[in-house]
Amino acid sequence: MTRDKVVIALTAVGSAWCWWPVIREPSLEFSRWILLGLIALMALFATLVANRRWLSVVVAATLGSFLGMCAGQAMWPSDDGIANSYAGIVIVIATLAVLVLALVAGLTGRAFSVTNPIARPILWIALMGCIAFGPVLMAVTPPFVARRMARNDRLAMERLAAMKKAIDSARAEADGARQGCDVHALSHRYSGPTFSQSDWLRVLGDNAVKEDGYVFLIKCLGNGTYKINAIPDRIKGDGTRQLCADDSGKITIGIVYDEQQWRSAMNEAGLPRCP
Repeated sequence: MTRDKVVIALTAVGSAWCWWPVIREPSLEFSRWILLGLIALMALFATLVANRRWLSVVVAATLGSFLGMCAGQAMWPSDDGIANSYAGIVIVIATLAVLVLALVAGLTGRAFSVTNPIARPILWIALMGCIAFGPVLMAVTPPFVARRMARNDRLAMERLAAMKKAIDSARAEADGARQGCDVHALSHRYSGPTFSQSDWLRVLGDNAVKEDGYVFLIKCLGNGTYKINAIPDRIKGDGTRQLCADDSGKITIGIVYDEQQWRSAMNEAGLPRCP
């Protein structure tokens, strides 16, 4: 196999597996535009290295991306049935975006000729770096996701405890039954991780609020009684705990191991509830 054919084959492979880290769940959350930019750079470097065989490079990048996304969707289908239903449309749109960007990159590379003996090894290194992006990201994703989940668990516990403290403080004052769920009273007494006044307005209006991977809901039941519930927004990658606090003074902590447990922690409206 000639050097040009090797470059074209590597471009196809690199374009295929660079999508896998974002398809497989849990994943690191970053803009998909980064992947499109990476493939465009890969096509540019490959065109310059492969003696300006730009059309073959464009085809390799486009076909590789399409097959890589299809294979990734087949190997790691989403737990979200709705997302799976329009996965084909997303793949087609992403493939067309790759085609346009790879075409621009290929035509740009075609306009230049690399004759400097120092520049060619640098281009090879840059190309191999782009190709290695997918496997490297796949390798580092699990420890980074574990760190994110541990951080989310800690912040969720701190946020729920601070919410409970704010409500108890408001209830302890005059007319506590009313102030226990008053937005102004709670937002000024809350001293935990970020939770804005608009978040208080939503969460006290029977709406769930998402912060740092957890969904929070407060239910004011009258006579100063209340419940605070929190669960991970997604079973994969966001957190591991089901948290509940109420006016009895207790904070209940459950562990969410799988999707069945996660769904059992939701009520009919899809909002978190206590164990």
